[in-house]
Amino acid sequence: MMGKLFKTIESRNLNFQSVGSKEKYKNLCALNSSIPLFSKDWWLDTVCGDNWDVLICELDGKIVASWPIFQKKILFFSAITQPPMAPNLGIWIDWHE
Repeated sequence: MMGKLFKTIESRNLNFQSVGSKEKYKNLCALNSSIPLFSKDWWLDTVCGDNWDVLICELDGKIVASWPIFQKKILFFSAITQPPMAPNLGIWIDWHE
């Protein structure tokens, strides 16, 4: 089964991006009810302010996976960590085909 999945992915246009993906993610959150509450854009805006971003994966122009991240400054470093008031924040995958 995994071989079939990889052949399917190889035959399509797979695109990963983070720059300018917040607007695409906000549209995805508005249209898709399967995204968890703590991963919704309005929740992240509320608890993180501007310190969050999202990585998205598009397959043939459609978002099939996303990973919102919270960035926090610790001393001189920028770290990806769990946001306040969000018990879980992880990768969302659209398994529908």
